[in-house]
Amino acid sequence: MEDGRLDAASTVPAVDLRSIHAAFQHGGTEHIAALLDFIESRARRPLAWREPPSLTAIPAAGRFEAGCRKRDHAKGQALIVFYRSLMLARDTAPIGALADSLAGRGLEVTAIFVASLKDADSIAFVRAELSRDKPDVIVNTTGFSARLEGEASVLDGADAPVLQAIFASATEAQWRENPRGIGAAVSRALSAAGWKLVLVDSCSDDPAVDYSLATLGEFEAVVRECGPDASGHVADVRDQEGLDVAVEVAVSRFGGLDAAVAVAGMIGGGPAGWETGDELWEAMIDVNLAGVWRLARAAVPAMLAMPMPRQGRFVAVASAGGVVGSASITSSRDCSSRPRWPRRSCGCVGQDRAA
Repeated sequence: MEDGRLDAASTVPAVDLRSIHAAFQHGGTEHIAALLDFIESRARRPLAWREPPSLTAIPAAGRFEAGCRKRDHAKGQALIVFYRSLMLARDTAPIGALADSLAGRGLEVTAIFVASLKDADSIAFVRAELSRDKPDVIVNTTGFSARLEGEASVLDGADAPVLQAIFASATEAQWRENPRGIGAAVSRALSAAGWKLVLVDSCSDDPAVDYSLATLGEFEAVVRECGPDASGHVADVRDQEGLDVAVEVAVSRFGGLDAAVAVAGMIGGGPAGWETGDELWEAMIDVNLAGVWRLARAAVPAMLAMPMPRQGRFVAVASAGGVVGSASITSSRDCSSRPRWPRRSCGCVGQDRAA
């Protein structure tokens, strides 16, 4: 889909924009590799590159045969729904593993890809698929609400239970070994991209949760990994003064503030939201939600004080619960799923949009 507004904002010639767009839309590692060479050549670097092979159109939705599993005397029919982008990136190993697991439980499996469950072509294909195969269960791995304005999701037409699956970004062993790490990973990524950083962590445990938080030694190790243009500041996001001081450190050391990332958070295993005790509820809200607000209150004025032209960014990291929602703020740590915090995430998404 072409967008005249984006074309007008770009400094790239229209013909080059079409080539870039086509490579991403049709995907495949050979096209992306050629695209990278193409971009580098346009950056006036001495690089020999070849025009990518002619692109074969891939529909918005279709069957993914490598993820289908036929079974004699199957106990039922399972349908896996996943994003087309995974197929284009050839990142379909999780789909194959999920199909194998379902087949191992006696189910016949059909896997389909979609651009989006709100895309008209994808909706038409899914409706046809549901009419033909009539699944007994649907495993949906797409990450956003599929409901259209005033209408139910296309998956609701199957009259079958829909299970929401979320792909992990780590192995099960890594997940069980360490329940934290997003902040450290964000810090390393920003440092590698050339950002100067002030990192903030409380460096202390909290009695409201049943696992250990980062120690001072672990925090200092992350600061060292981020190099000489990073400094650490010990503060709790429940302490406005501590966050104010961290912003002052950034302004004093680096001459201003261009971005703030709210990634501090806690998770806690336990009951449904209405059965959660005061201590856990207040800790989750005060750290995961109010902490975002306090950081914005400290950081946004400093970003607005930067000279024009300025491009300040406030980023709040939230889970898929921010758009999907759930009846509980947590789920048991003894279960295979991670605790969920949709109330925090919904509020976090809203605050970030408002900021």
